[in-house]
Amino acid sequence: MQLGEELFRKLLRCLLAIVASALCVSLAACGGTQADSSSSRTGVCPDSSHWYSPSENNASDQVPNQCKSCLDPANAEHKACGVDAFLRSQACSGPSCSDDQGSFVFYRSSSLKFALQHDLRYRDPVRFPRAGGESCRFLVWALDPVIGVEDAALRDRFNFWRQAYIASATQVQPSYATVALALAIQPATTRGQHQFHIHIGTLTDTYRQAIDGLVRDPTLTQGISLNGYDFVAKYVPNAPGGGPFSGLSPFEVARQMIPGGESAMPVYGIVAAIALGGDGVFVLAAKGFDRAELNFRQAYDCDFAP
Repeated sequence: MQLGEELFRKLLRCLLAIVASALCVSLAACGGTQADSSSSRTGVCPDSSHWYSPSENNASDQVPNQCKSCLDPANAEHKACGVDAFLRSQACSGPSCSDDQGSFVFYRSSSLKFALQHDLRYRDPVRFPRAGGESCRFLVWALDPVIGVEDAALRDRFNFWRQAYIASATQVQPSYATVALALAIQPATTRGQHQFHIHIGTLTDTYRQAIDGLVRDPTLTQGISLNGYDFVAKYVPNAPGGGPFSGLSPFEVARQMIPGGESAMPVYGIVAAIALGGDGVFVLAAKGFDRAELNFRQAYDCDFAP
């Protein structure tokens, strides 16, 4: 009887192994390069530098080589590298430039390297219907080749979140009220461009109220559902002697919170909002997040500060 039971167990283990291999449910089980399933499927780049979302799962960022930046010849001509190509063009060799996407101001130094964009597509709602009414939409663009939320090696080379926060307070007019400010980065599945950029907008009342209801405990990962998105969230107090986003990497906070960690980063977007009183930041991450959740519409036209 014992021999029969042992044989049965061995056969059952073999059968389960065969089923797991056939389903290829995870990188660990399959020994392959992909993890997760359906639109959440991700793969690891050949050089293991970061994970990626396959082009066919992305709404707009469908460059041929997801593991390489817009400098890669295979990606350079793709429309998802259009903004990066313009920023690198002769037209943008000076302190500022403009095209049909908007106006850009450049900050270039050893500690700062980004372009601040005022998106002006709202002025042509016929051509750009999604931008209709978005008179106060700003973006921070990396000038070095950085892909996006999944670019583990380069996304924190500069503290772009801190620069976006500073820009919202000092480099645009009217400046953003801290209590209203929202910064966000989209995942590969929903973003329009293959080059790193952070959106600057404001929180809707729904988001502000929900965030205010979260617990200010930096040891606690919290769950919150908003407008169909299931967020994981964490409160991060300001570093001693520093303000919001000083020494903070929302990417690292998100990586530690989300199921799958780094392997899931290509499909998760991040929202960061300053806690009431300004003593810390709430970092939220959700699969498939779209920047349209932020508010970019005001009754006035925003502009760069003089």
